[in-house]
Amino acid sequence: MDIRSTDRRIREKAQARALSALLVGFVLACQAPLSAQTAVHPVGGPRGASFEVEVVEANLKGAFDAVFCCDDLKATVRVEEVEDSPARVFLNVEVDPQAKLGVHVLQLLSDEGLSKRLTLQVNAEPHIAEQDGPHLTPSQAQLIEYPAVVNGRLSEDGEVDFYAIEVAAGRKAIRRLKSSNTTIGCRT
Repeated sequence: MDIRSTDRRIREKAQARALSALLVGFVLACQAPLSAQTAVHPVGGPRGASFEVEVVEANLKGAFDAVFCCDDLKATVRVEEVEDSPARVFLNVEVDPQAKLGVHVLQLLSDEGLSKRLTLQVNAEPHIAEQDGPHLTPSQAQLIEYPAVVNGRLSEDGEVDFYAIEVAAGRKAIRRLKSSNTTIGCRT
């Protein structure tokens, strides 16, 4: 699906929801301003899974729906608003077992309009969470069964996390890093 058809699909869904909202009030269907500090965690999940995604953004107060580029993903929205803090939006995402692998575009619909485009990645590999305990040194590295997608989070500047991956002799491990809001590097 190309970006124009994705944009059209998102606009059509937003317009249909806005039209139904006109019966009970006025909804402004425009792009809501988002700051540069948008963070999405985790950045995706596997086919056939249900998982919670957190979106942290200062300008998402009043978000009430998630509009995806296709019917492969669906989500319900829950918002936690704390005065003088960015809104915390939680999406309970369901991925169809036959969902297309790769990046899926979504936008949040709020009282302010549509958010900027956000993405979720659908993978074939199992997803695992970053361990709660420390893994700040090579001796504390979190053991990962390959292949897998690790949903980790760097919570402070300068944080370093270590992972140990065991790969059978003669096989190569592929490392790809994706972040929702920063450029990150990888050393092996």
